[in-house]
Amino acid sequence: MTTREGSYGYFPDSIKDLGSGEEKASFLERSPVTFYDGSPTGNLAVGIVNDSDSAEFHHSFIVFHGQSTFKAPVPTVPHSLAVSEDAALVVGDSYEGERHKKDLVLVRKDGSVTTIDFPHGYDTSIPDFKYPHVNYLGDGLFEILEGKTEGEVTHFTSFEVRLSDDNEAVTQQISHFSMALHKNFAVTRSLPFGENGFIDTNGTVFINHRDSEPPELTGTIPRFQEENFIPVNFSTQALFGIRRKDIIEIRRWDAPEKITARLNYEQNACSDEACGISSISRTS
Repeated sequence: MTTREGSYGYFPDSIKDLGSGEEKASFLERSPVTFYDGSPTGNLAVGIVNDSDSAEFHHSFIVFHGQSTFKAPVPTVPHSLAVSEDAALVVGDSYEGERHKKDLVLVRKDGSVTTIDFPHGYDTSIPDFKYPHVNYLGDGLFEILEGKTEGEVTHFTSFEVRLSDDNEAVTQQISHFSMALHKNFAVTRSLPFGENGFIDTNGTVFINHRDSEPPELTGTIPRFQEENFIPVNFSTQALFGIRRKDIIEIRRWDAPEKITARLNYEQNACSDEACGISSISRTS
């Protein structure tokens, strides 16, 4: 996990500063990092760790800002995360017996956590859909999405909001667009600034833009296999990786037939056969 200020390693029971070796957060052994995102400038990053010791979910925020690290409980079961230069928004679900509630949670860069109201007019009764429910669009602007799926197409209502000093999501405008996900998709990923990309089983690459047009076909990856796909986290450009024996090819979603970088990869560096590279992060 990386920020502009440094890199942090995920160890079996803690997160440590890789520069100093100092422990920044501790948790139950082998608690997975289920979500991670950073701001476009690299000054703020947020990870979500599932540190439950039972069948029930229990998540914690790990907030990295400057030289400071904060840990706080997540008051929901999260499924969407977006991070700006000053704050993060999380959408999740909470359950009380048979009662289900959708939650919007605000995380400030000082580690404070607040459950806030959805924007006026947002329908919290709509079932969850296949895309993130919150995105960061840049310049302090988030979007909180409603989505209704019909076949391969999801129709969105986007509430574009700014966060006020008193922790309110203030709507700036409401817009509408659609995205499609073909039945034979193999991989789908959220891209920077609210776009979506997917790759089908033939290695054909598509981008869903925030409009009502069909997905844009951007190219084809030769010899594509789903298990060799590696997500690349970079908040200002849409990238992904393809593992090829001892190297990882870095490609762009908008030009996937061109290799922009090659990274050496040594499988023997892993401690056991089950481990490998689950994602790559770039900060600048």
